[in-house]
Amino acid sequence: MHLLIFICLTSYLIYIVSNINLAYYDLYAGRLEKLKQEVKKLFSSTKGSYDRLKLIDSLQRLGVAYHFEQEIEEAINLLTKDVSTLKDLNETALYFRLLREHGHSISTDVFDKFRNADGKFSESLEGDITGLLSLYEASFLGSVQEDVLEEAKSFSTKHLNDYLSGKLETNFLTEKLQQSLDIPLYWRMQRNEAQNFIDLYPTDDPKNLALLLELAKLDFNLVQSIHQKELKELARWWRELGFKETLSFSRDRLMENYLWAMGIVFEPQFNKCRIELTKFVCILTAIDDMYDIYGSLNELELFTDAVKRWGYWGHANKPTLNEYLEIAWTSVGGRPAAIVHACMQPPKECNLTKHSLINCRKDGYEAEIKRGDVVKFVQCCMNEEGIYISRRSKRLHTRFIKLFVEKAE
Repeated sequence: MHLLIFICLTSYLIYIVSNINLAYYDLYAGRLEKLKQEVKKLFSSTKGSYDRLKLIDSLQRLGVAYHFEQEIEEAINLLTKDVSTLKDLNETALYFRLLREHGHSISTDVFDKFRNADGKFSESLEGDITGLLSLYEASFLGSVQEDVLEEAKSFSTKHLNDYLSGKLETNFLTEKLQQSLDIPLYWRMQRNEAQNFIDLYPTDDPKNLALLLELAKLDFNLVQSIHQKELKELARWWRELGFKETLSFSRDRLMENYLWAMGIVFEPQFNKCRIELTKFVCILTAIDDMYDIYGSLNELELFTDAVKRWGYWGHANKPTLNEYLEIAWTSVGGRPAAIVHACMQPPKECNLTKHSLINCRKDGYEAEIKRGDVVKFVQCCMNEEGIYISRRSKRLHTRFIKLFVEKAE
């Protein structure tokens, strides 16, 4: 019964998404840019290590830190020089957590001043609820054999639970504590945390309240409008694919799969990653259902054999040159190269990478054709352009090179 309700709800949500009005981004993108410039000024005007730490933490939890990656990294680098200025447990734990989150090496020795002669955390800290919460959140960024952080986790968890057990009324602090004890900050999905923290922020940090809160709300809605646009595209793709009708036994989980992809990368610039990952998981889910549940041994053997022999031009079909080039540069090593490039550079196709990999395909023509390999670059040119090349024909060889460059542009 619950499964039927979920399937009906998923279908209804896909229908709703398909009819969404997407004008929000066009209306408010300009305002977002103005707010971003105002926030950038805060990095230079904010003085004191704790205020800087709090600014970075607030931006991260509000879901807008991706707009200020350079400013945050510069601020973090400055903070690494201010370890001696750390005052209380709250500031020290926040400092430790943020530096670890940003990949900086920081020792657990910063907590030594809060431990007694026996190496245990001092019981005098039990009344510092804010500090204990920061210590608790920081303890989840430990590595193997960091016993200090395991002890910090046990110590802070015990005293936070003791504090909650003595409170009959729910307020901002108790709600915040309960959320963290249920799911620590480091384990949360960023977009869910942004929505949650927008509600909590007015009572968490009164500084720069109006500016950061307006930016967070506007950015959340703008990013959501982009996600809705992607879902609209995916809903159309899923409907046209026809899996729901032709493979009615498989799971219809488009919304779930998109949520998974969004949990990995929510930022607008990674829209292609979200879309392709969602498509991949949707198809993978259907195949998984076939192999795990619904397919008979005979059916699965036939299906596996069909996939192994799958190929558009594996049956006397010759691809166009553009079709060949699009596959050739990735199959020669473009996928790992593209992954590295995507991580290190802005979202723009790297012609240098693509051209060098295509050149590998062109130069390997003779050796590969002797092995009886599939149709290659030169054959595609000969077929599409109606020309012939021999080893002795320098003029035609030059023509092929020119054609290669033009097609690769």
